[in-house]
Amino acid sequence: KKLALEFFTRAAELDPRDLVSRALIVDIALSLNSETLKLEGVWEKALREIGQVDGADGPIYNLGRIAIHLKDYKAGDKDTL
Repeated sequence: KKLALEFFTRAAELDPRDLVSRALIVDIALSLNSETLKLEGVWEKALREIGQVDGADGPIYNLGRIAIHLKDYKAGDKDTL
């Protein structure tokens, strides 16, 4: 997954409007994030760039925002949602 994250980051750098690469960066960074591997800045940057292309009301931007919020969700915790 680390290698995929690197490849998609490079692809995103080549095309400022590449939403697919950025969405995958958010997904992979969220799945790799842990105590030892801090990737908050990676998915935050990708999501910010998605918002610049997709807009604040765009479906990909909002799906990314939901995914980031869901990482903190614990079963039965209705206040998180």
